[in-house]
Amino acid sequence: MKKQIFDMYDKIPEGVDVNSIEPEMNINSEDIKNAVVSKINAGKGRNKKGSFRKKLTISLIAAAVGVTVLGTIGVGAMGGFNEAFGERFAGEKINGIYPGGNVTISTNDNVKAEFLGIAGDKNKVMAAVTVRKSDGTSLVDYDDTDNTMVIPDLSMVNCLDENGQVPEQLPFSLSNSISQDPYDGDYIYATTSAWTRMKFAGSDSHNYYTNENGEDVCFDHSDYDMRLTDKNTAKIIYFIGREDFSLTGETMKVKQDKLYILHKDQVLTEDLVDIILMKDGKPAEDRREQMAAVLEKEKKIVSEQKDSLKENQTIIAVTDREPSFENYNETDSRIVKRTLYVATVTEVPVQFEGSWQLNLKSTEIDINTADGLVFEEIPYRVDSLKAGSFSSEITISTDSDLSSFGNENVYNGWINDLLETETEITMKNGEKLKGLWSSAPESTGDIRTAKDGTSFTVELSYYRFNDYNNLTVWSNINADEIVSIRIDGTEILAGASK
Repeated sequence: MKKQIFDMYDKIPEGVDVNSIEPEMNINSEDIKNAVVSKINAGKGRNKKGSFRKKLTISLIAAAVGVTVLGTIGVGAMGGFNEAFGERFAGEKINGIYPGGNVTISTNDNVKAEFLGIAGDKNKVMAAVTVRKSDGTSLVDYDDTDNTMVIPDLSMVNCLDENGQVPEQLPFSLSNSISQDPYDGDYIYATTSAWTRMKFAGSDSHNYYTNENGEDVCFDHSDYDMRLTDKNTAKIIYFIGREDFSLTGETMKVKQDKLYILHKDQVLTEDLVDIILMKDGKPAEDRREQMAAVLEKEKKIVSEQKDSLKENQTIIAVTDREPSFENYNETDSRIVKRTLYVATVTEVPVQFEGSWQLNLKSTEIDINTADGLVFEEIPYRVDSLKAGSFSSEITISTDSDLSSFGNENVYNGWINDLLETETEITMKNGEKLKGLWSSAPESTGDIRTAKDGTSFTVELSYYRFNDYNNLTVWSNINADEIVSIRIDGTEILAGASK
C-alpha cells in the first residue's frame, strides 16, 4: 500500500512504524515528522477500528479552494435541494432535502442562522445552514466573493504565527476535521441510540463511546464545506460519515465559534508537488528533494513579503485537494497544487450551536449483478448491490479457499487486493466516475485466512477527478442512471454493455 507523509487523519494503522515514513529532505525532517505525528496522535481515539483504511474521508473542504472544482448553478434553479446544496452538487437533484426534526439553533446577537435541511443516505448525512448579520449589513465589504474561502480555523492555512513570524513548518493540509468532542471547542457529532445499536448488533461495540453529556456517540468522520453565496451570506454544510451504525433517526449536534472569510488578494507562488514520498517501498529521493525545494522557496517568499502586508492581511497556503485524503487505486496521482496567497482576513464570531434529528429516508435501489465473476483466478459473486445517491452498498462472496493469500493488516490479502483495484462507474450520459471503497468490510467473521471462503459488505462512494487524476470531489448521482460498474475491468452489472 502506498504511504504518504501527510496522512494526518485518524490513528496510525496497525503495523505501521511512524519512523519508517520520516522524510529525508534538505529541511528539518525531525520537525516535519513531529508535526505529522502530532497530527496523527491528536486523532487517536477518534476511530478505534484499527483495520482496513478505506475510510470515510469525504474531503468536502477540497471544494472550498475554488468553486470551479465543482461547478455552480443559480440558487434555487431546481428547487429546494439546490437552494440548500446546489453549490456542493452542481445542480443534481436526487433525494431532495428533509427538514430535520426537533431543530434548535442559537447564535450570538450579531448574527442569525437559518437551518436549510439535511440530505444523505443512512451512513452519510449533510446538513446545510446559512449565517447572516442580524442588522442586514454584509459580511464583507467587497463584491468579489468568487475569490474567497471560508474556514473555521485560520491556523490551518496561515503561513505566519501569532507574532507575525514564519513558522518552522508551513501548513500543508487544507482542513482539519472538526472534533467530535463537545468539550474540545468546535465539534460535529451524532448520537447513537440504544435502538440503533441493537439493530446493528453485529457491529463492533468498541466503535461508540459515552461522552461527558452521557450521550452515546460513534467515532464518526466529520467534515464541512463553507463558502460565501453572496457578500451577505455564508453557507455551511456539515457532514458526518459513519461505518458501523446507521445515522437515520439520530441527532446531529454542531458547535461553531467563528468563521474566517479569506479574500485571495494576490498569488505569490504556485507549485506542484508529488506527496508520495515512497516508491516501491523505498524513499523516492527526487520527490523528497522537490518537495523540500518547494517548501524552502515558499518560506523565503513569506519572509520577504510579510513586512509589506496591510492591516488584516496575512499569507496563506492552500492546496487544490486535501493532501491527507487517501486514493488507493494504483493509477491515481498524488500531485497536489500548492498556492501561496496574500489574503485579507475577516473574522466573524458566530457562537453557533445547532441540534437536529436526522429524519431522512434512504432511497437505495437494488441492481442486478452479473454471473461468472473472477478476480486473481478466484470465482466470486456480488450477492447484493444497493445503489444510493451518495454511495452503493455491495455484498461480495466467494466459496474458494483464500488461505494462500495470507493477511494484509487484519484482512485476507485477496480481499485487500480486490478493493485496491480500479473501480469505475459509468452513467447514462457517458460520464465516468471513480469508485472508492469507503468503509471496512462487514459481516466477515474471521477472514484472516478465509479457508472456507468469505462474504463481506462494503460501501462504494463516487468521486470525480481534478486535472491530475486525483479523486477530489465526492459526488452524488442518480442511482437510476448507473449503466456500468467495473471492478478491475470486469463488469459486475447484469445486462451491461461489454
